[in-house]
Amino acid sequence: MKLRFGHFELDTGTPELFRDGAPVQIEPKVLDILVHLAENHGQIISKDGLIETVWNGRIVSDAAVTSRINLVRQAVGDDGRRQEIIQTLPKRGFRFVAEVEIEGPSAPDSAQPMEAEASILVLPFTDLTPDQSGFLAEGLTEDLIVALSRYGDVRVVSLGSALRIKERQSWLENPMAEVPTDYMITGTVQVRGNRVRVTVQLSERATGASICAEQFDRELRDYFEIQDEIVKSLAGCLPWRVLTHVGRRLTTSRAPRLSSYQAFVRAGYDIGVHGDIGRAEAAYRDIVRADHGFGPARAALAFLLGYKVFFTGQQTDAEVAESLDHGRAAIRLSADNERVLAKCAMVFQFAAQFSIARKLAEQAIRINPNSTDCTHFLATILTASGEAEKAVEYHRQTMLLDPLFPEEHYEGMIEAHFVLGDYDFALDLIDRWSDPARHILSYGAACAALAGQQDLAADFAGRFAETAPPGYSNAAFVSALLRYHKRPEDRLHWLEGFEAGGIPEMDKVRASGIADA
Repeated sequence: MKLRFGHFELDTGTPELFRDGAPVQIEPKVLDILVHLAENHGQIISKDGLIETVWNGRIVSDAAVTSRINLVRQAVGDDGRRQEIIQTLPKRGFRFVAEVEIEGPSAPDSAQPMEAEASILVLPFTDLTPDQSGFLAEGLTEDLIVALSRYGDVRVVSLGSALRIKERQSWLENPMAEVPTDYMITGTVQVRGNRVRVTVQLSERATGASICAEQFDRELRDYFEIQDEIVKSLAGCLPWRVLTHVGRRLTTSRAPRLSSYQAFVRAGYDIGVHGDIGRAEAAYRDIVRADHGFGPARAALAFLLGYKVFFTGQQTDAEVAESLDHGRAAIRLSADNERVLAKCAMVFQFAAQFSIARKLAEQAIRINPNSTDCTHFLATILTASGEAEKAVEYHRQTMLLDPLFPEEHYEGMIEAHFVLGDYDFALDLIDRWSDPARHILSYGAACAALAGQQDLAADFAGRFAETAPPGYSNAAFVSALLRYHKRPEDRLHWLEGFEAGGIPEMDKVRASGIADA
């Protein structure tokens, strides 16, 4: 929803504030207050009500509230004397008094419930240890169901249904009975002395075929610590195994028409296999045209439009604007989907709208702290915001969440270690990457040159030049990379690395002034 008042436009879906079409830099908490007051324009919002909504009921001093209200007024050109936009009513609260013109999302953009093709049943774990209470097995079952339920892209059968199935062991003899589900997770727990072994298997319900299995051997010290560690690891990897399996199956599907969700999962699997950005963009555009209300496809398209310059070396202002438009629409449509918010965070990061990107990434990880998309994208945004050391911790968390750590996540780690000046570690990551994306070769050239390995830098730069697609502009690619780094010193660091590494067209980038902006 967009609210217009005076020279301002407030997009409550993002949220984002514009003055005469230009974005206004505003602290996230201050923006939250403005959104809450504007959405309830004409109503008196008590201080307690403001704290309950904006600070989630946490104890906040009167001075903190007053200072934030003053910052809201400052952002919209108001002040405590005129109070033309926000009025203070002593001992009662605050009221948004400016005239507001409301523009809601168009009818085709109304959110539609997502039909989850991938449904998972976690069967109660079995304790194979004699004379044990079974509470570790029960705790693992319950916590895993809760953790998997945080994902917006899969449906998890409730704990109540799982427990009823346990009581009816005959169900296992007829897997097509009782509860409709596509995938099953089964597990066993064994305790021997001071050791515990947990074995978990993901299988397809219809065929019984095993998709993957994990085994955890731990020293038995703290049951809750073991439980938390295992659940976090499983929740970080199992949903992606399911979605990969669904995507692979859909590539051979002969169904006359796929649902939006099915087409979306298939496109995600396809880009993972083929790495064809143009093909993926076309697939997501087809989904968006057919179903304007499907948020995940909008988010995926928005992300690709911002990211593809790294592969194509071309980007127009219109593509950046379209990327932001799809990102805002995706947020309106799927505000509770952590992967949508994480991708849209990067969309705003690509456009140098740093505060919005950070807020969306943090919101996504609050929804699902076990999603590797959330930890990976938040880490990337932290690096670009000048917090590379903190970013490295989130990258490590991503690796712990998924034992089969996707190589594509190396990109963010390479960027973090470059910013930290740890060129040897970044080069080691590039060397471990079996088939790095082409632009990563330019990262290698920059790292090697700054590490004093000129021959290696020349090799990277040569391979980068040899594989350039038609019309590729190094200046456009590097400018896009520099744009999403917040600190001038980091932008200059990258530019100097590319110059030292022999990447052409850096004179154009330096002349544009983007490194010094």
